[in-house]
Amino acid sequence: MATYYFCDNTGPGAATGCPVGDNANAGTDPSLPKQNLVSFNISGAANTYRFARGSSTQLTATLSPGSGLSLTNRTVIEDYGHPGFASAQKPILIAAVNASGVGIDFITLQKKYFFHIRNLNVKGGGAGGQGFGFSCGLSQHVLVENCEVSQFAVGTSASESDLTFRVGFISFVNCEIHHNRVHGHFGGADHLLIEGCNIHHNGSLNSGRDHNIYIGVTAAPQYNITIRNNTLTFNEQYAKTGSKSVAMVFHGFFPNLLIEGNTIIDFECDYGHTGIAVNGVTGNLLGKEGFPNLIIRDNLIVGDKRAQVGITWNNAEDAIVENNTVVLLNGQENFAGIIWGNESPNLSRGDPTGARAKVRNNTVYAYWAFSSNENLIGGLRANILDDGGDEVVGNLVIFDQPDYPTRRLNAFNFHGRPASEFALVANNLAFGITGNFAWSREYTTLAQAQDAGFDTGSINANPLLVAPPSAANGYAVVLQAGSPAVGASHATKSARLAFGRKVPVGARDIGSGQRGATVVAPECPAVRKIV
Repeated sequence: MATYYFCDNTGPGAATGCPVGDNANAGTDPSLPKQNLVSFNISGAANTYRFARGSSTQLTATLSPGSGLSLTNRTVIEDYGHPGFASAQKPILIAAVNASGVGIDFITLQKKYFFHIRNLNVKGGGAGGQGFGFSCGLSQHVLVENCEVSQFAVGTSASESDLTFRVGFISFVNCEIHHNRVHGHFGGADHLLIEGCNIHHNGSLNSGRDHNIYIGVTAAPQYNITIRNNTLTFNEQYAKTGSKSVAMVFHGFFPNLLIEGNTIIDFECDYGHTGIAVNGVTGNLLGKEGFPNLIIRDNLIVGDKRAQVGITWNNAEDAIVENNTVVLLNGQENFAGIIWGNESPNLSRGDPTGARAKVRNNTVYAYWAFSSNENLIGGLRANILDDGGDEVVGNLVIFDQPDYPTRRLNAFNFHGRPASEFALVANNLAFGITGNFAWSREYTTLAQAQDAGFDTGSINANPLLVAPPSAANGYAVVLQAGSPAVGASHATKSARLAFGRKVPVGARDIGSGQRGATVVAPECPAVRKIV
């Protein structure tokens, strides 16, 4: 176990005045570093490799360092301050290229353990974005923290193909993952954590199939994946101006998936754009897909124009989807804020159709700028193939548009299913400020829905917003003090907290927000340092 120092100024982007080390040095003295990793063996166990802040170096091969020994004795790759040179700039490490000039992976961790990689600026080598930035296949206990990852085909990844060596405890924390040609992040792992990251401008190769985050198709169930407090923007805009794909997508069998506190904002959206899609639709090596105990909460999703869906999921039993805010601006075509349940599950491979979802205290706000003949417009939609027992409580749906009589705005769409198939549909508020508003696809008015057994305690009235959601107010949907939604959510079935993990003061408001609420500490640490 040893610590080695490197300082190089020959790569692009080095800070002015950065010194250059010498590969003849032993590299164990920070003031006498090696220049780079040429002819240097990094396979030793639990060593530390430090690159000077302000330096920039071009690698000649993919890094494959030796494992650490334990959580407290890990292999570390990080920055350091050269004693003779002050710089705050992260060290730049540029991935190697092959003999044909094609970029290859920056680092691969295959069947290895216990790494901490932090405070680096990692860039793809070659032209056009090739290789993987961090390839964590078949590895365990890897923490990548405060790194910038760009100009690869895929920025960060975790995947497994050998069930004799499970991948797990992979964490990407407080990283900026951007301008990668296919995906920002790809692949899953047991106890995967993506938290506090700024993920943007990823994807452009396959129109409609590139994503800021894609976690899918795995060899076995992967448990306890957490995607928390990230910002995702400019999806599929590595080299394009708009998005027609999904910002955050999941395919596989992932029990206990938690998607919480993320902000997803995309503009210039085209057909096919979705904020969050948890969809068992592709098949995998298990022969089935599903998301038992799924939780989607406290997320802000903003899209415009032809954005089609805010949040969608299927194949999930006992899902909790609460306190999310979905905003459509300048809409042009069909749209649904939240959709769940399968339209066509693959029952032959064992896909569950879903049951007992708790869809509560979400807000959907949609403003259309143009007329069209589309009629697939709605706030919340439960698809026809669902095993039932859902609770739909305390949701706020607002349609704001000029009066286009060719379009009917359905606040809810239950595909003709009777009230007996739901555990509870109650205390929702829906309102069309103008336009051809209908309470649901099945019932034009709230009174008709209540006659059919739906929507006890629900309200059809102007919710009286302080202002429409916009960039200026952080896309918040804030109720005036006199709003009929204030204190009107269900007394016992509402979400315990409000958006932003705020404790309601008094009765729970309808929608994701809460007037007079107080902020509480999160249930889990905002950033998990030890994995």
